[in-house]
Amino acid sequence: MCIQNHKMRPLSDRLIRNAHATEKELRKVGEKNSQEPILPGKWSCKQIHGPLIDSAFNNHQRFRRAALQDSLDSPGTNLAPIRFVQRLRPLGGSPRLAFR
Repeated sequence: MCIQNHKMRPLSDRLIRNAHATEKELRKVGEKNSQEPILPGKWSCKQIHGPLIDSAFNNHQRFRRAALQDSLDSPGTNLAPIRFVQRLRPLGGSPRLAFR
């Protein structure tokens, strides 16, 4: 079902502006600084943002499935295996994530 709602356009435009502003701020952090823990014994920026991005993608898929089904039986999210698979290490070169 496609919802045509002119009231959503300003919200969409605001979301896009915020995503672009956030991207600019994240690029300022740099690869080396993104790997350093914020406080001793705590997570780095990369370790914090990695699971958040993964969760956003998972939630997006859940919302899409929910919109197409009468009921939804969705699995939960276990972050430990996700961190292992992602191995939030240096990417090298330019950032791999871009908001378009």
